[in-house]
Amino acid sequence: MSQTSQVYAHLSEPAEKPEVSRFSETVSRGSEYVRRQSGQIRMPEFIMAFLLLFGDAVPGVGLPFSQIVILVLAAYGLTRKPTFDVSHFSGLRAVMFIAMGYLAIVSINGVHSEDASDWTRRLLRLVAATVLIWVIAAGRLHIRSIVFGYSTAILFNAVAYFAGFAPVTGYYGYLTGWLGDKNFSGLVYCLFGLLLLSFARNKIEVILTVVVFSALLWATGSRTSMAAYAAGLIWVLVAHRMKSAGRIALGVVLYWLIDILTSDYAQSGAFADRTGTDALRSLIDQASEIKVQAAGFFGQGLGEAYVYLAHTGSKTWFFHNSYWSALVEGGWPWMILVVAITLLIIVNVFSGKKTLPAKFYVVQGAGIAIMICASRLGEVFYTWPWAIVCGLALRVLLIEREQRLGTGHDEASIEGFDERIEIREAEENV
Repeated sequence: MSQTSQVYAHLSEPAEKPEVSRFSETVSRGSEYVRRQSGQIRMPEFIMAFLLLFGDAVPGVGLPFSQIVILVLAAYGLTRKPTFDVSHFSGLRAVMFIAMGYLAIVSINGVHSEDASDWTRRLLRLVAATVLIWVIAAGRLHIRSIVFGYSTAILFNAVAYFAGFAPVTGYYGYLTGWLGDKNFSGLVYCLFGLLLLSFARNKIEVILTVVVFSALLWATGSRTSMAAYAAGLIWVLVAHRMKSAGRIALGVVLYWLIDILTSDYAQSGAFADRTGTDALRSLIDQASEIKVQAAGFFGQGLGEAYVYLAHTGSKTWFFHNSYWSALVEGGWPWMILVVAITLLIIVNVFSGKKTLPAKFYVVQGAGIAIMICASRLGEVFYTWPWAIVCGLALRVLLIEREQRLGTGHDEASIEGFDERIEIREAEENV
């Protein structure tokens, strides 16, 4: 090689280094991002939340596996130290536990029909949900880990379903998998698709989350969940800038629009083949309304929110309306309580403008989605997804109160809804 060629070869080497350097820097930033994200996860909560995906009944126990996980998760939360003082809401906490006693009394004195669910197991689920609300609100459980754990589970469920190794239920062609029921599938993809936005760091993560969960909701075929997700997103974008009157007006408009879309246009376009299933739903609703009218002021007791349709092969059907379910099981006192908690605590519709970051109000959008889903998706109120959202809502109110009073946690020290998990210096230098 000539001297001139050697000089040119030598001069060309630095030109390649910036590209290698940029690639290396990108990989380094990516690995650092993953490390810090995973560093904000607490594994017990993450694993238990992931296991909530599996809902088959446990032999010899009579409870779904996911319900056992909820009991373990709630019990585990009671063993942890609180990081938030929930005494400001001690009155609400007392009312919620008193309501459990009220439901027990109504159920004991009710006339149980032949095909009703076991009311004692139903009450156990409600008590577990109540405990879950308050251990989340008090910071005993790491909510970021729960949201990420279950979100990972339902994303895994979708991959497994489309890959062909997740269970295929009676809702052939719709995304169910281990979730089992199409309506429940739509509910959790809707709610957790919203809750994940609270932990998004930038616009790319927000857009990616919205796109992915919109596609998954479409795959569930749940029209109500799709509409509820859209309404929740609109609320997140707009409502936190409004005062009470504006929020009330926005809520009414959203509910009215969604009702029109899911009623008048329910069989349009891609949903034109739903005539048969919608006719069956209409029959279930008609029978449910008759049972609601006969329930009385205090209801008929837990487990009674079902109807019997002889022409469907002597099969019983659960209500598709969670408002009606509450009325039949616990009467007007129970229905008013769960709706009031959802509207006043989760949606927080009567509050004025806040000073917290907008991402903290994603939980309000989830509340709007719950109000909409409850009208058509069956059991929504006082389920464990509802309990998680309610616990988050109480946490937001506690953080807002502490900042207003200048006590306790400040926004800079928390990661989403939790205190930041500090990474040791020794780890950072690895």
